[in-house]
Amino acid sequence: MIPKLMTAIILLAALSQIDEPRVAAVENKSFPDLPESHWSYKAVQEMSGKQIVDGYPDGTFRPNQTLTRAEFAALLYKTARLEEAKASSKASSYQDVDLSAWYKPYADALRGIFVQNELKGVEELFNPDAPALREDVAAAIVRLRGWSGGSSSDLRARFKDVNTISEGATQELATAVDRGIISGYEDGTIRGKAALTRAEAAMLLTKSFSEGPSSVADQVSVKQTEVESQTSVIPIKAKPVNQKPLYAIVDMLARDDGVNTYTSSKLDFTLSNGIHSQNKITKHLITDLSVDYKGDIYFVETKVDLNTPSTVKRLDEESHLPVTELFIDDSLFSSLSGPIFEKMKENRVLTKNHFLPVKLLSSVNNVDKQFIGNWPDTKFWSLFTFLGRKVHMASTKIGTMMKSEDFIIQLPNGDYIFSDITNGTIQRIKPGDGDNEELVSTSFSGRPLAALIEGEQLYILDPGLKSIVKVDIHSRKVVEKVVIQIENITYAVAKDNQFYISSEKNLFSVDVSGRIDPFLEERQFVYNDLISGNQTVGTKNQMDIVQISEFAFEPTGNIVFIDDMTGSFIRRLRLVKEQPNQSKSLPIIQTGAKLAKIQMEKIAHGVGIQVDQKENMISSIMMNEEGNLYLLEKNKSFSTIIDPLILKKSSFLKLWNQGSSRWNDLDNRYYGMRFEYYDAEQKLLKPKDYWYTGGLYFDGRNNAMHRAAWSQELNIATVNRIYPESITVGYMAGRGAVTEQDFVAFDGTGQIVVSDVSQGDLWFIGRDRQGYKLSPSEVGKHIRYSGKSTAAIWKDQNLYVLDAGNKTVTELKLNVPQYIAQAVDVKIDGVIDAVNVYGDKFYVMSGSKLYRIETDGSISSSEDLTEYLIEKTPVSKISIDSNGRLMLLDQKGNLLRIHF
Repeated sequence: MIPKLMTAIILLAALSQIDEPRVAAVENKSFPDLPESHWSYKAVQEMSGKQIVDGYPDGTFRPNQTLTRAEFAALLYKTARLEEAKASSKASSYQDVDLSAWYKPYADALRGIFVQNELKGVEELFNPDAPALREDVAAAIVRLRGWSGGSSSDLRARFKDVNTISEGATQELATAVDRGIISGYEDGTIRGKAALTRAEAAMLLTKSFSEGPSSVADQVSVKQTEVESQTSVIPIKAKPVNQKPLYAIVDMLARDDGVNTYTSSKLDFTLSNGIHSQNKITKHLITDLSVDYKGDIYFVETKVDLNTPSTVKRLDEESHLPVTELFIDDSLFSSLSGPIFEKMKENRVLTKNHFLPVKLLSSVNNVDKQFIGNWPDTKFWSLFTFLGRKVHMASTKIGTMMKSEDFIIQLPNGDYIFSDITNGTIQRIKPGDGDNEELVSTSFSGRPLAALIEGEQLYILDPGLKSIVKVDIHSRKVVEKVVIQIENITYAVAKDNQFYISSEKNLFSVDVSGRIDPFLEERQFVYNDLISGNQTVGTKNQMDIVQISEFAFEPTGNIVFIDDMTGSFIRRLRLVKEQPNQSKSLPIIQTGAKLAKIQMEKIAHGVGIQVDQKENMISSIMMNEEGNLYLLEKNKSFSTIIDPLILKKSSFLKLWNQGSSRWNDLDNRYYGMRFEYYDAEQKLLKPKDYWYTGGLYFDGRNNAMHRAAWSQELNIATVNRIYPESITVGYMAGRGAVTEQDFVAFDGTGQIVVSDVSQGDLWFIGRDRQGYKLSPSEVGKHIRYSGKSTAAIWKDQNLYVLDAGNKTVTELKLNVPQYIAQAVDVKIDGVIDAVNVYGDKFYVMSGSKLYRIETDGSISSSEDLTEYLIEKTPVSKISIDSNGRLMLLDQKGNLLRIHF
């Protein structure tokens, strides 16, 4: 087992036969790898002098290292002297650009300019880590400068690979060539799909902006005089590191049958003996797991008998079942030509039954998917690319077969670097002709390898040898080996120029120098016990993770993985990270000065009442954004029973479905939630008994419904999300149960405040799910409860609490772990019967009147609802949603809904 919060010891094993890399002295922005004779020397010096580009810590510039889209966007932004987008403090318009991403202002400012021309119509993704392609870069500069000229016919006459250029970039690339800012290569190609190098970027930008800022840039605000003093060094040498999560929600993506172990296919037909429908189980095994740029999860199901074809499959998250993405059959190989394939046709081995796919990978453009398969009879492998149903062969390697443990990386120029574990070599192969060259010989353990490339350096992590091997591609030498001290390494992947390692249930990050940091530990797992969003599907508790074996990162930063020890389930770790301390806005119901009397409907009659002579009583009602009503009903006959096993079943959760107009019993769905807590010594505590307490609590900013639970054994109260997933979002150790009189308020970013009316206390739950008691910062400035119902609004880092008993609104200024309270009276003559919250308003029933109360305690409107109340029965519970629907529960158990 891995020790908690371990401090790993790094051993740098500099082997005697390995040459130590030398660091040259750097002076006056000179770079040892960029002599004055280099074609980009002057351009680099000019860009470096303006502090737009810089070198690396070892003093080098690395002119041949390629740039990502995020890195080039930053360079173009600074060089063109663009101003930050006005909405830079808001969420990005790109789905894959986080608010905290260092490249966000550059991506937003260049939206519609620096586009991915190959992905026509795909505008919601920026794809920051993808290579910056020459055609996209040139087109962006032309659009930014507002240039015209050049023709596609001239382009075709000059370059022989024009047919590879994306249609959306052809005219702009012709203009760029005509302007002389980009040129071709000696072999007569333009290589629009090649990644831009650092040297090319310096030359291209220097040529493009030597005249000053662009004309288009002038129209979107250019800083003419301030830019030089405000320009900072662009971090093009660093990529964003995956932020450590606070915890991870464990989702089940594949059903309990384990899609990657076998697939259950239903055969719906009637047999001659009258038996209708049966299940057929077909055995399959996974050979690879990968995630594409859109977040789709793919894997290869390999055959286990000659009658079952191998397939590339995509996991459908809605049905939790695999969908065939590419059916590998004989037609796939019919167009293959060449001596070896002709011979295979003669021997009748060029068929699906003689082909075994083993690996999936993304192409350099991050769009086309690629897969590698072996031909065991003739002992070689082929690489195919496919997009939809279109498939073509990209390369073939004669003389060896690819193993699932091997790595393969596509370089920006289209070449591939891969390992050959069987023969202990690292090789490079060119697409198409299959010509390959051996780079270096080294030994491998046979365990799955992970690899990444930085410039001319190749780093290979071998889990079996517990080492990182550094290979200089240019000199074809192993220059260093770094030993990493982590026991029981299961799997490793490369992301953001570092490695991530799984060891049983733990994840670590390891940089190329061998420095280890804990990334995610077992104690941070929170299991989502609802494996479907369908309201009719019951709870089925997930089994605990036993081992994170093969895993991959999604574009969002989440992790999908295979847990082989529990039936080969496919699961996801949804990483919850620190978020900006900024509440999300809530829609406010606009009802005018008075509530409009439009429509009333009777939902149910006598479903539970608030008086003692009946066994059942409704303790809480709450509507979500869809108008679905959650109702918590308590069985009064259990109210004096002490046995916790009975108490935790003494309340019943029901749902009124707005779409179907039906009641659903949700008891079985939510009572399966686990109660697990790690104490201060990280010891896992699992109480034998616990039960749900309090009412229902709605997080309007995330459309999420919650309940509270309590363990008398541990004296711990929890806040639990029950929709759209079933997880525990907060623990409060050392406090009693949350009651029906308590409020639970959410800021929308993972922070929660909970009252303890019985003790006069206030609790705060942070984003790490740990709760602690708040204290007043001044004597006498504490919150005062009457013991009656409370409701709270979280607005602009202040909390406003309405107490139905003392008829006050208390403003709480939070400065965690302290607060200061100040109360004002609410001028309502009668008794407050019910209170609820939506947006930044309180809604209060007093007798037959509905009041709308502001956070300063003032009454903004009131309405007499006498004509809507059945027999003028007093209202005991109310709830409201963003569509202006008010739900009323009277003391005889009638549920009424009024539309504003």
